[in-house]
Amino acid sequence: MDILLTCDTFTKHLKTEVQVTGKYIVANRFLPRGTYISKSDLKIISGRLDILPYQTYFNEKDVIKKIALKNIFPLQSITSFMIRPFWLVHINQKVTIIIIGTNFKIISKGTALKNGANNELVPIKMSNNHIIHGLVNKYGNVVIYL
Repeated sequence: MDILLTCDTFTKHLKTEVQVTGKYIVANRFLPRGTYISKSDLKIISGRLDILPYQTYFNEKDVIKKIALKNIFPLQSITSFMIRPFWLVHINQKVTIIIIGTNFKIISKGTALKNGANNELVPIKMSNNHIIHGLVNKYGNVVIYL
């Protein structure tokens, strides 16, 4: 990193190196592809943050309840490219749709057009070919609030 120093008419470029240390998340053990990640699979270690890969996770809550997309080795830092959310709704799956309004509730069926995790917005195709969007709840139902 270059820093420009200026004092009256005198200017000088100063080359500096920045090293940052802090805590980040690593795998506690070998996690094969497809593993559902739990808290016991993770470990927090301290080290240099400036040399970590792009989009490394620093909080356990961002990694817990996710699925490993590739093999993760012990003490390897975990990035966003290595994990995905646990899908409760899968593409082309028949799902229950719950439409909630003031003093009423409608329950119907539809087909998911996209994979969806908890609290994620997914498009649903109804039997009349209309497409609606709703939030996936923890039970795998799609909820629409009016």
